[in-house]
Amino acid sequence: MERGNIVIEVTELREVLKKRNGLLEQVLDITRKQPALIEAEETDQLLQNIALRQNLLDELAALMEGLPEENRRARDPECSALDRTSHEIYAMIAEQDKTNENAAQARLDDIKTRLRAVRDGKTAFTAYEKAGGDPGATYFDKKR
Repeated sequence: MERGNIVIEVTELREVLKKRNGLLEQVLDITRKQPALIEAEETDQLLQNIALRQNLLDELAALMEGLPEENRRARDPECSALDRTSHEIYAMIAEQDKTNENAAQARLDDIKTRLRAVRDGKTAFTAYEKAGGDPGATYFDKKR
């Protein structure tokens, strides 16, 4: 098997694919932690979580660069099994991402609703405050 212009041994390929699957498991674990962070409004931790995930994805992309295509790896039964496992993990990550996106959108909608309520309350308070406050210049009829 080739990696770029270099022939890669099947044993080395298997190790790379195992490492890939390990990285995917870490991405899945991090992705599964996001809903709790969203619910708890832990913005800083959520941003750290997302940054860590991106670092793992970058590492994953670099690891896979130059490897033989999957159909060529399928010649080896162990490599084929490792690729099937990676597809399962990718599917779980995609499903969790969809769940996380829905949770984040629900949170955002809730925040928008609360901000509207605060704005409406402030508007009502301001109107009430003006009605009972100093009316400004007052005209006095002295002809009485």
